[in-house]
Amino acid sequence: MLFVGYWLHSKSAVAKRKHFLSTLSTTSLFFVSFLTIFREGAETLLFYIGMAPAMTKTALLSGIGLAIVIIGLVSYAVIQIGVRLPIHRLFQVASWLIYLMAFKILGTSLHALQLTNVLPIHPINGLGTAGWIGFYPTIETLIPQVVLMILIAMFTIWQKRRTAAIQTAA
Repeated sequence: MLFVGYWLHSKSAVAKRKHFLSTLSTTSLFFVSFLTIFREGAETLLFYIGMAPAMTKTALLSGIGLAIVIIGLVSYAVIQIGVRLPIHRLFQVASWLIYLMAFKILGTSLHALQLTNVLPIHPINGLGTAGWIGFYPTIETLIPQVVLMILIAMFTIWQKRRTAAIQTAA
């Protein structure tokens, strides 16, 4: 997730994105698009396989039908509105959402390991829990989350420097 967020953030600069797209061939764009869609489809199929035994056939099929309708409506909206959206802003927002998800997943996963006695629990007094963001006041969860935030800051600073260098060279 951290790499995907970094990649999206790196493509948020207009000049850099144009340079990146100009270096790709149609075949490579098709291949990347195919792999992305195939992966998402396979992941969705795995979710359906996991849920299917607990559902009626009618509920399953109506859920699939509703999902197709929603995807169609969202796709239409993206096509209509997408040409007017500043794509670099969209990539920036998506990057920060992915960073936030990585922070939450890291904290929640480590906290789950603590609850199952796989990791020890060393609480930090004076800090409150914010489960909605994956913040649990223990040394075992806080240190990896601080490291993650440092990595994100380093990636962001490095990317701004690279973008500035590309813009001055162009």
